[in-house]
Amino acid sequence: MIWKYLFFLTASLCVFATSAKAEPEQIDVIGFVPGVSTPSQVREFCQNTPTECVQESGSEIGGYFLVGGYKMPCRARFSNGYLSLFYCYFGKEYSFDMTNSSSSPFISNDKVFLTLVEGFRKKFGRETNSTDKTLRNRLGTGYTQTIVVWRDKKENYLIIRNIDGKVDEGSFSLISAHKMKEDEKEYEEKERQRKF
Repeated sequence: MIWKYLFFLTASLCVFATSAKAEPEQIDVIGFVPGVSTPSQVREFCQNTPTECVQESGSEIGGYFLVGGYKMPCRARFSNGYLSLFYCYFGKEYSFDMTNSSSSPFISNDKVFLTLVEGFRKKFGRETNSTDKTLRNRLGTGYTQTIVVWRDKKENYLIIRNIDGKVDEGSFSLISAHKMKEDEKEYEEKERQRKF
């Protein structure tokens, strides 16, 4: 459940810090469109590409998807029959470079992050927002987490993080406007219930 709040808080921070940049008309990742794509479209994609998909429930499809030349574990979640969240991890334990057979197949989260950001900049233009913050481990060692966000005109989000959970793990999330509103309502309700 905590991921819902992380998405909401990350996107909220990015909305407030948004500068006047042109928003893309519609965000999509590998043809998946938030609030539009259906489970059958994702299943069809799985059958027609070198992807390993497993349906886990009626509202979720998971597996390895090829994004930006990297094979990575992802989950597609649906609400009311439409894509609400497409979430992928990348890093040494998760990503395989499918474009370079001469190098090690395992790729760092930083390399995948930079490739994804560059690719989405070419596809959508400059990001809506980018923030850096320092994360520290128990020993006090600092790591820079970079969060890059695109928001389209329908208020769908694409959020990419170079560090997510572990320093050698990154992620990206494609989130529908409907899901963002649902998460915001849930977060506000939980905040109202706090007693001090």
